[in-house]
Amino acid sequence: MSSTTSLDAIKAAGIKVGFISTLSATDYTSYASDSRYILGGISWATLDSDLPTVISMICPPYCESFDFYYELPNSMAVIADTNSNVGYYLISESKGPSAYNIHCCGALSSLEFKAATSGSFVLQVWRAEYLIYQTTITATGGYQTHVFSPKVAIAMSDIIGWYSAGVNPIGMATSCVGDLCPQDIKIVTDMGSLSVGDFYDWSSASTMPDTAFAIKFTIVNGTVPTFSGGSSPISISESLTVGSSVTVVSLTDDFGDQFMFSDLGNPYFEINQTTGLISLMTSLPVTGVETPYFLTMSVIDSCFNTASIAINITTFVQPLAINNLPTEVEIGDDVSFETLLIVINATDPAADSISCILSSILPNTTNFRLDDYLNGTAGMFLNAGAALDFKTVEEYKISITCTGMSSTESFMTVRILDKSVTTPYTVPAWAAGAIVVSVGSVGVVLAMVCFLIVVILATTDEAEVMPPMEEDENDKTPLDDVAQMCKIIDRWESEQEGVGEI
Repeated sequence: MSSTTSLDAIKAAGIKVGFISTLSATDYTSYASDSRYILGGISWATLDSDLPTVISMICPPYCESFDFYYELPNSMAVIADTNSNVGYYLISESKGPSAYNIHCCGALSSLEFKAATSGSFVLQVWRAEYLIYQTTITATGGYQTHVFSPKVAIAMSDIIGWYSAGVNPIGMATSCVGDLCPQDIKIVTDMGSLSVGDFYDWSSASTMPDTAFAIKFTIVNGTVPTFSGGSSPISISESLTVGSSVTVVSLTDDFGDQFMFSDLGNPYFEINQTTGLISLMTSLPVTGVETPYFLTMSVIDSCFNTASIAINITTFVQPLAINNLPTEVEIGDDVSFETLLIVINATDPAADSISCILSSILPNTTNFRLDDYLNGTAGMFLNAGAALDFKTVEEYKISITCTGMSSTESFMTVRILDKSVTTPYTVPAWAAGAIVVSVGSVGVVLAMVCFLIVVILATTDEAEVMPPMEEDENDKTPLDDVAQMCKIIDRWESEQEGVGEI
């Protein structure tokens, strides 16, 4: 090998250099990027069988730790860019080696650059011509480093670029020379800001021959994906509604990484690959006993890193339940016609049908019955001709039993209300006091008091004009009492005529 100039330039760009030879590996130690990339002493006759080993050795899918640059930014002589509202696209060179050709898979960990002027720019990662990532970086002038946290997932053949709304602050070198001098960098003026996911037609952009930028980016091995959540045993009802959430698993990896998920291996559950939500996809068999379900899932990221998780789900039997039986209901002892007290509802997801019976009544009576409708509902009735008497029995304790795949018993109290109690009318204290203190002239004052009571009571809610009817002591109203009082006063006045004043 007469000259290693081009070889050194290639290695400086982060490209791996290896050798396959029938000679000893030690003959190439000073030329290869790493001693691991030398396969010496092979036989050309067996090269085909050795090829997989060679490929995995020289071109593994992982970047390990690669630096991509034309010249180290901190020592590069640069001039200031004059373009503004400008976008740059570090496309792989169409001919020869490329300083910016991303030929491996990994994660963008850092960016070094030399700013000729202060300002800001939006670093961008492109997958073909689709923007997959961008972040704003402020440049203060001179050499500086930006560290990405979290690291940004990078796939082989991704493109690094950036956009500057103002003047591009990153320094540049024109009329560069050498094997790694870029010839095909794309430039777009009046580009405007974009959003992640946008498409841009870089094929129509202008190229910048013999131009390099003071920029260096480092790509390292991607993070191995890690599952979290879903590892603890999960218990769900065997009658869980289709579409219900079961658990959530989350996946940690580099920002923007893409994944391929395996099937859960179970016909009843599905996973939302975006949110990690596992939900019930179809109804579970109703067995009436605890049933285990085992889910396994694997994932491969864009750099072929893998992770897996096992999820253990156990169903439990939803017991029969009487859902709406109240603690008590009330009914007056003057009710003797058939009356629906309540319609109860029972559910048992494991049963095709449910029956309910009236188990017991304390004290024993035939006043009540339960009509079973055989569909999980039943009506509790007071029978026609029932004989309820508060003075004899104030309440009944009723037991109801419903049976499906299992049985359950529940209780309610029927409280009897005394409807025979009435409250006699009592003349208000203020009226009685007025009669005592206001009596002056028997003929005048008592008549005024009588008139006053009649007027006041006639304008209150208690006053009520009743049609003539047979007098019943219990049905007397306050107005009747007042009328009786007035009659007594009139009679007493007539007896006292000529007697004089009291």
